[in-house]
Amino acid sequence: MGLAALMEAADEARRRGDARRAVALLEDALAAEPRHALAAAAALVKGRVWLDDLHDPAAAQRAFAWVRAHAQRNPLAEDALALEAVAAARRGWREEAQRLATDYEQRYPQGVHRARLRSLTASP
Repeated sequence: MGLAALMEAADEARRRGDARRAVALLEDALAAEPRHALAAAAALVKGRVWLDDLHDPAAAQRAFAWVRAHAQRNPLAEDALALEAVAAARRGWREEAQRLATDYEQRYPQGVHRARLRSLTASP
């Protein structure tokens, strides 16, 4: 099964409420075709499943970092950086979350996630 088909199967698993199966399918997709044009999207979705469905911000942060490392010129890198900051905050890693949020603001001064990330850079 190709990456696109595995992503579709992962979406279906997620719709059925089987988030762990969705992650497994996305991991299979990334292992099979890490350089595929859709790999960044697969990794971003995997991170969202970890963050939103499985409530594992550490695993989510690793997935978002993978997107940034492997798809720097992909428009999804902006989303990945913002979500990596959110995941760090959910882990309780305030300084890391602030560092990532500041990095986001420097890289994307007109970025769509600026308002959401401002709370991560605000003083306690």
